[in-house]
Amino acid sequence: MNTNKNKPGLRILTTAVLLALGAPVLAQNLMITNARILDGNGGIINNGSVIIRDGKIESVVTGAVRVPEMTVLDAGGKTVMPGFVEAHRHVITGNPSTWLAERSPAQMQEFLDAGFTTVLSAIDGPPIVAAR
Repeated sequence: MNTNKNKPGLRILTTAVLLALGAPVLAQNLMITNARILDGNGGIINNGSVIIRDGKIESVVTGAVRVPEMTVLDAGGKTVMPGFVEAHRHVITGNPSTWLAERSPAQMQEFLDAGFTTVLSAIDGPPIVAAR
């Protein structure tokens, strides 16, 4: 199965999730339009919009709403959904310092590319905090 064709949707999802987490550097006003939205409760909104204000999801609506101060990102019909949570993972393998210096950026990107926005690292040492 070719997963490369799914990457644009994952990029949209990742962008939405990062903004929704409210990181000060990324906190901004954004509206994702023309999206198929999975609401996390079993509901689906076709052709919906997600409104993110100051880095936090303010509302999810059917159709497009124009908010003048918002940057608009057209999802092109792709799916937007809550990020996955990995509740138990031993992330660091081998020497912790080597893992942090050489493998952590690629491994963290792999989690994001797969849709995981939260990873609970079980019994990993201090380098996992640095990777955060």
